[in-house]
Amino acid sequence: MEEEADKVHQLLHADMKVDRQLERLADVQTLTEIIHYYREKRARSSEIALAIVKFVKEG
Repeated sequence: MEEEADKVHQLLHADMKVDRQLERLADVQTLTEIIHYYREKRARSSEIALAIVKFVKEG
């Protein structure tokens, strides 16, 4: 009986992990766009880093 409870717990935890990864996917795409935008402008690394920090702080 305890083994079944452990399996259920593992499945639930795995689903939550996938959900968190999917939630972050939009952030990853946005960060990719930010980096691409600044690279096209031939911006310095520090400018790209500041844009990323600003994005992360704004949430």
